[in-house]
Amino acid sequence: MNSNRAQHGFTLIEVMLAMGITVIVAIMAFQGLDSAMQLSESEQKESDNIQRTSRVLDILGKDFRQIVPRVVRDPTGNGYEDAFFYNSASFPMMKFSRNGWTNPQPTRFQRSQLQRVHYHFDGKKLIRTSFQAIDRLPDEEGTEITLLDDVRSFEVKLLTSQTTNTSGDQQAPATQSNGIKPTQWVDMWPAQQAQFTQGGQYQASNLLPMAIEIEIDIEKWGKLRRVFELAGND
Repeated sequence: MNSNRAQHGFTLIEVMLAMGITVIVAIMAFQGLDSAMQLSESEQKESDNIQRTSRVLDILGKDFRQIVPRVVRDPTGNGYEDAFFYNSASFPMMKFSRNGWTNPQPTRFQRSQLQRVHYHFDGKKLIRTSFQAIDRLPDEEGTEITLLDDVRSFEVKLLTSQTTNTSGDQQAPATQSNGIKPTQWVDMWPAQQAQFTQGGQYQASNLLPMAIEIEIDIEKWGKLRRVFELAGND
């Protein structure tokens, strides 16, 4: 009697219950794996965003620290451009000359280590354009790179240097008792009043700010603020 009972198999209910448990365990395992994969992808995207933002700040820093007081010939041939220019309402908004453009093959390609660089913010993208020749021709096209494409705002402030009243190189609203004009942050460069020759031609300025402050509002990060000191204003 006991032997016959031992030979009986599982009932249908027991089989269905076992299958149900197996399915539930499999679903839970799949959901756990899917969540882990999504978390991993999210972390990877976050890491990529951090690296990209860090790389952009590094590019800005290298550009700004290499700025030199070198005016350039206007591509149209009508006079010269300022060594450093910034106006948020202009296109491009920022233009400057920089040093340190390494030539990897100096024996094959003879060119200057000076480079003209433009920055522009179109309301969404922060774009950098560089040119092969420091004094370029009208038809020369630059190399354009989109540094960031999720920017809400890009603001720049420039620190003026201290100058004496007699030099006339910089304009400031106030003067200290020792005859030295205090430094101040401005939102346009050149900060001094425009100068013209007797023939009415614009006289380009080689003056540089002491420092550049940038504030970038990135959609996924919020606002980032950095201050870069310039070496070329000494």
